[in-house]
Amino acid sequence: LPRSFLRLIKTPMFVLMIIDICAISMPLSGMYMFRNIYITMEYNVPMSEVAMATSVTSAVGTAGGTILSTWLASKAKSKLALQWIIMGTYLIQVAVNPLFLIFGCDNKSVYGASGSIGLPINLTAGCDCSNSKQLLSCGDDGNNYLSPCHAGCTGVNGKIFTHCQGLVNSSFGTSVTPGLCSTDCHDNFLLYVILHGVQYLVESGTMIPRWLLMLRIVEPQDRGFATSFFIFFYNIMSIPSSNVFGQFIDNACLIWDGQVCNLYNRDSIRRAL
Repeated sequence: LPRSFLRLIKTPMFVLMIIDICAISMPLSGMYMFRNIYITMEYNVPMSEVAMATSVTSAVGTAGGTILSTWLASKAKSKLALQWIIMGTYLIQVAVNPLFLIFGCDNKSVYGASGSIGLPINLTAGCDCSNSKQLLSCGDDGNNYLSPCHAGCTGVNGKIFTHCQGLVNSSFGTSVTPGLCSTDCHDNFLLYVILHGVQYLVESGTMIPRWLLMLRIVEPQDRGFATSFFIFFYNIMSIPSSNVFGQFIDNACLIWDGQVCNLYNRDSIRRAL
């Protein structure tokens, strides 16, 4: 075992592959872990719809990428050819990833909130909502309110708050519904889902060439240890991803009620992920 280890660390290409897998393991694990949460927050789409869309695109992309990688690997007659395949997929990912920054949604203003997205509420001086519980709500006028209280609601009918005299435009109705108003960028959500599938296709395209390259650059008696070494570093580098990416998401919070974040900065979280 010590001799196998020494032979592996004396193989420059294998060391580079270990550095490569360490560099991509943490961001990939973090994105896999928080991607659905991010999409839900960014596009204001129900989690069930997000889960269905990403499951289909990831399954199709992974299957297609595996088939593609098998075909490409069968055409590669040398270690250099395998390296070019891996490098080519990385270049494609470099070209695709910036598109995720483009197809996002803008932050929407919230009446009664503070900070850059906050707007003053249209209530009389006698209405005090400082102690009301935050419940982001969408008014019939298409505007977001920090809570039904900030919309001046005095009645409730099931899950709908009624008689809201503080709406900016009451000509469309005087009620609010819990939850943010729907966004006007649903097309961007569809484009994101398509890019998500393309990303899985490209990532899976390196699967077979990467393993074949690793097995070809080490001695036959070291292949078992090299494979274990490779998997170990991939898993060990994915451990801190939950804390790191969780911190990124927490830092993007715009409206915090002391326990959970009710609204995130879409621009900040899009750049972080």
